[in-house]
Amino acid sequence: MMNLSSFGELRIILLGQKNVGKSSAGNTILSKREFDLRKNVHCAEACSERAGTKITVVDTPGWWQWLIEKCGKRYHELNTKNWGDGSQVTELLKKIQKMVEGNRGRHYEINREILQKVEEKRREQNKKATERRMKIQQLKDKTRTSGLSALRMVLLGYYGSGKSSAGNTILGKSAFDSKRSLTSAVREGDVAGRHITVVETPGRRRNFSSKYTPRLYKDEIVLCSSHCPPGPHAFLLVIRVDVSFTEVYRKAIEEHVALLGLNVWDHMIVLFTFGDWLRDTSIELFIESEGEALQWIIDKCGNRYHVFNNRNTDDGNQVTELFEKIEEMVAGNTARCFMIDNQHLKDVQDRRMKVEKIVKHMQKINEFRHSKSGDSKLSQMRLVLLGSGCCVKSSTGNTILGRNAFSRKRSEENLKENGEVAGRKLTVVHTPGFEKDYLTEKRLEDAKLNILRSVTEGSTGTHAFIVVQSVNCSFAEEEKSALLKIMEPLGDRVWNHILVLFTVGEKLGETPIELFIASEGDALQWLIEKCGNRYHVLNTKNCSDGSQVTELLEKIEQMVTANRGQHYEIDRETLQCVEEKRKAEKRRMKIQQLEYETENVMVGRTDPLPSRRARSMDIPLNVAEVCDPSSGSSAYVSMSVSSKETPEKLNFSKSLCSQMTSGWESLNSIPDSDKEPDVE
Repeated sequence: MMNLSSFGELRIILLGQKNVGKSSAGNTILSKREFDLRKNVHCAEACSERAGTKITVVDTPGWWQWLIEKCGKRYHELNTKNWGDGSQVTELLKKIQKMVEGNRGRHYEINREILQKVEEKRREQNKKATERRMKIQQLKDKTRTSGLSALRMVLLGYYGSGKSSAGNTILGKSAFDSKRSLTSAVREGDVAGRHITVVETPGRRRNFSSKYTPRLYKDEIVLCSSHCPPGPHAFLLVIRVDVSFTEVYRKAIEEHVALLGLNVWDHMIVLFTFGDWLRDTSIELFIESEGEALQWIIDKCGNRYHVFNNRNTDDGNQVTELFEKIEEMVAGNTARCFMIDNQHLKDVQDRRMKVEKIVKHMQKINEFRHSKSGDSKLSQMRLVLLGSGCCVKSSTGNTILGRNAFSRKRSEENLKENGEVAGRKLTVVHTPGFEKDYLTEKRLEDAKLNILRSVTEGSTGTHAFIVVQSVNCSFAEEEKSALLKIMEPLGDRVWNHILVLFTVGEKLGETPIELFIASEGDALQWLIEKCGNRYHVLNTKNCSDGSQVTELLEKIEQMVTANRGQHYEIDRETLQCVEEKRKAEKRRMKIQQLEYETENVMVGRTDPLPSRRARSMDIPLNVAEVCDPSSGSSAYVSMSVSSKETPEKLNFSKSLCSQMTSGWESLNSIPDSDKEPDVE
């Protein structure tokens, strides 16, 4: 093997998803801070000398989608916190050297035809960006504007889009805090000679269609215009430029904006946040490069957009320019502000009045129950968590036990963990999540069997079944129907042992949970009443707050007391049926194992039976989950492929992974389940 010094220069390109640590890895390799840790849309190059070799490192922008490819099992792990350990970098360079030798000393050169196509595409994007700027200038020249003494604006956007920060920048003060809330907030101030009113609407899940958005949020969107009478001059649609904008997000925006009526687009401006991420790239080039989904939004808004630099909030010019753009839009709307349909507004207001009456009634019931509660502490409890896949049961179980007991990876079987909390010995059973949209007959039977097993596999009875429901998700008739079917084998008396647990409670802010329940509609109110008005809210971001868990356990103890100290036990007939099903399942698995082994012998393979299988014949295995990058090191991506796989199979596998992981980063790394950005 050659010495490192035998190479006059090593050129290294760092590839990877955003936030995996490419800049930190580059700084570690070069042993100096050359790469800015802030996100960037351009490649950055830096040089240094290590181990007698000149090293050139190129840091590329983060991938928007995961790319799975065969890497010949070449990988390296880098501790970016330990710059002083030169051996880890030397070892990396040796691995690169070995790879270069395997390539007969050749470095990578891009195909000229590909390079030419990329350059042509970029020239076309630059041309369109210039045309977009010219259109804006021409419209500005035609529009006669007059400064308004007052401006009223509404901020719309998903969780983490930067609405609170944008509102603070507009008002020039810390008017909005980044704490979550399901109700709107109104702030006022005098800026640049104008009286400004800003309404911040609640956030929503970025990838959720309106079908899955809670009713409380949708009502708040309709009511937002009434918070700044007679109506807002502008709706500012807040979008981050450092996050890929996909068709899923475009469709979600279209559906939620439709709540305000078709004419709302005439009063809409896109407000891009985190503009510092663009550096020297113009916003027009970003729009043209990002694709049709974002361009559709911009065109729908009449080519109106503005950029805020979040790192330079003291720059008053960016705020004044926004006001001028709003005034130009108002002039184009013949000086009219937005007016929502009166009947639509009245319907929502009437519904809100009814909701508030229900809220008061629920709160009175809770106060009465609390006054009647006695001291009935149990020494041990067995709890069963159940609910759909979006309700973050793993985080709930971890919060209850006060430790990372359950993995967030999907499981097809019940999981059980034990612990001691607040002087009580707890057994928590985590049942697999059921997907209401894909509840096939096979999936339904699996869910029923799992809920039965959760009862029969314990040495003691179950003290509480906890239906976990996220305040991020709606609870409609579909959820109600799925839950009824799954709980059916346990009989009607099981409802005496059920409590509803609302998770992601931090998103409620100051909003009472009763307002969420009453607003959601008949299905959720039915569930609460079916459970004897027993419910609790858990902040899964604040696991250190033991009082919320203690309060939950006390509510369970009150429920057990109301059941005369009895826990739930299944009847013998149902238990016998479960045992027969369990034996049949074991026989089926044994037959499947034998068939698989026989097939392997015939084709000369020795692979074990895969532990993971498709959920049903009509629902394929979730390749995105198998290829989940969060389970690997942040510094590399590795993939091993059997040498017996044909090129055709490999190409199919790559295509399948590409399709199923498309948008994975956007949906998972920024906001999935309980992983939302902390920036607001």
